[in-house]
Amino acid sequence: MVDTPNVTGVRQAKQAARERRLADALRQNLRRRKEQRRDRAAPEDHDATQDDNAIEPPGSQA
Repeated sequence: MVDTPNVTGVRQAKQAARERRLADALRQNLRRRKEQRRDRAAPEDHDATQDDNAIEPPGSQA
């Protein structure tokens, strides 16, 4: 039976750091995808907000 070689402390630290980076990236990806699904499920009425915030050209309010 073949035993796996012992992993040095430096290598363990590198692997742990890599796993933390991957876990962070996965969490960010899931958060972004969740936000995208929420935005697609309930789109805002952008036309109404743009009309409410529109700036009238000079002289049009006569």
